[in-house]
Amino acid sequence: PASIRPGSILVVVSQSGETGTAIWLAEEAKRRGALLVAITNRRGSSLAIAGQESGGVIFTESIDEESVAATGSNSSQVIALRLLNLYRRQLSGELNEEEVSKRIHKMYEIPGNIQKIIDDFDNPESENSQTVKRLIKFLKKHGFRETNLVFTGGRGEPRAIAGEGRL
Repeated sequence: PASIRPGSILVVVSQSGETGTAIWLAEEAKRRGALLVAITNRRGSSLAIAGQESGGVIFTESIDEESVAATGSNSSQVIALRLLNLYRRQLSGELNEEEVSKRIHKMYEIPGNIQKIIDDFDNPESENSQTVKRLIKFLKKHGFRETNLVFTGGRGEPRAIAGEGRL
């Protein structure tokens, strides 16, 4: 993209570090004199190497995932992006150090919240499990096929996250 120029900072995210578009963007950043920040799950990947040569790398080092819907690494990458944005906002004066610290400490609650969701789905009597049972019953009744449309929605960041459910 023409917007990549000297003095730009380009953050490129890829679970595998081998995604074609991510590698191309990393090479463009280097070629045009921009600072590259790579966020990836894999050390030694093409993206990680490019980041080490041209700025830096944030390794999420989540579980190794082979599917397109790499939920664990995706979640880790969202956290890394959130942290980068908090520090950017502090640098710009939008947030002070105390506010950044509060927001970071709030993020420590996330694993417990995730565990609650998993536990709830694992409980056959929970509302979430009951919803899944109704969904399965509906899909069986209507002959669910892989080609059926599944709609997800949201606004802003939740919209992108909801899209992960389509994969």
